[in-house]
Amino acid sequence: KILLNLTIQYFTGEESIGERSTVIVTFFAYLLLAMVILLVNEENLETGLDDAYKSFNESANSFLERHGLNSEGPASKLILKFSIALWCALIGALFTFPGLRVARMHWDSLRDCSDKRVLGVFLNLNFAAPFFLVLLWLRPVTKHYLTVRVFSGMQGPIMTENAFDILRILLIVVVVLLRVALMPFYLQSYLNIAERRVQEQRREAGRITNKDLQKKIAAVFYYMCVVALQYIAPILLCLFFGLMYKTLGEYSWSNIFDTTGVIFEEECPVEAKPPAPLGEEDSVLRSAQEITLAIGSLKQVLTKEVARGVFGFATWWICFSWFSSSALGLIYQSYFTQV
Repeated sequence: KILLNLTIQYFTGEESIGERSTVIVTFFAYLLLAMVILLVNEENLETGLDDAYKSFNESANSFLERHGLNSEGPASKLILKFSIALWCALIGALFTFPGLRVARMHWDSLRDCSDKRVLGVFLNLNFAAPFFLVLLWLRPVTKHYLTVRVFSGMQGPIMTENAFDILRILLIVVVVLLRVALMPFYLQSYLNIAERRVQEQRREAGRITNKDLQKKIAAVFYYMCVVALQYIAPILLCLFFGLMYKTLGEYSWSNIFDTTGVIFEEECPVEAKPPAPLGEEDSVLRSAQEITLAIGSLKQVLTKEVARGVFGFATWWICFSWFSSSALGLIYQSYFTQV
């Protein structure tokens, strides 16, 4: 919501024609890219959407038949994937200017800490961390070597699929903590823009009033809250989707130590019986029972396979948009600083 409100400001102002055009172009660019990615075979990119659609189709049909309802079934896979592509394009458009801002702050931070090599290593690692998260969903690159291939001298793969899935979520949490820890350095690099503006003004010919100079410096500090939101909002969004992927996908933190690969399925739940008729004074209890039955029916349709597919792909796309927008911003900074 915060990123959406910030993006809407570009469409309400009269002087934001360039920003408005950039958002529109990136929206359609990410839409095209998302439609191409959704056509990739899941043997290469583990989106999990095909398994989610199959599970949702079966559970929805059985749910409708059990309640005596006739339906042609869920929407076609093409329509669902196009809807997901629209959501992906929206996320990519919202991440455009936060990515450009992070790239600018990263560029300035490296320049400010040129004499601190250790800090420079952490800054570069922080910038490239979302790219490593994206690679975790590529089967031939990571998952095949860790969960399928058996190396010489070993009796089985390094880890099970459940352990690998929870490893993804753990690495997302680690990356989020790293970004939050380095946040003061990035914000300080933004505040240093005020000092550079003063130095540039001293080198320029001509005069400027003190009031105009104060406005140029104050504009940096007034925009500080927006910069902080642009930095922290993608981090929180990635963290929340990662935790929803873990919770609704019914993963456990202890799965990281799983070496057997045995999954214990829950017992088949007993079909809920309709509640006994209650008096008028028990209307609140009746409403609570109806809500409980509705939630139970919803969980039968939206299974853990559906949650793993939807939130797994959403988490991957957020990491992908997070890195791609920052990478484009870094290319922009490196090009225009050399021209």
